[in-house]
Amino acid sequence: MTKENTVISILFINGMELVGRYVSETTEDLVVYKPRMAQMSQQGVGLIPSITATGKEIDGEFTFSKNSIMYYTESVDEMAKGWQQQTSGLITPGTKGSIIS
Repeated sequence: MTKENTVISILFINGMELVGRYVSETTEDLVVYKPRMAQMSQQGVGLIPSITATGKEIDGEFTFSKNSIMYYTESVDEMAKGWQQQTSGLITPGTKGSIIS
């Protein structure tokens, strides 16, 4: 079972992939906070602040029908950090380097 507030990647039956924070689920629906569409580019995977190419940004919770979802899983750390940065403006420090005061 997925823990609340975990950043997840969702693969839909049409091939679309979204990243968002898990809120809750029922047998029929999955609720996600601030879903973002994952899209490949020459620089790697980017997150589009929408769930469609031409739609408005979802700035809260969105409910998806599980009928359209193939599966979902916890996102890799790099993607979760990217989602966190994009949705909150907070930059998560990397594991390398030092803090000098």
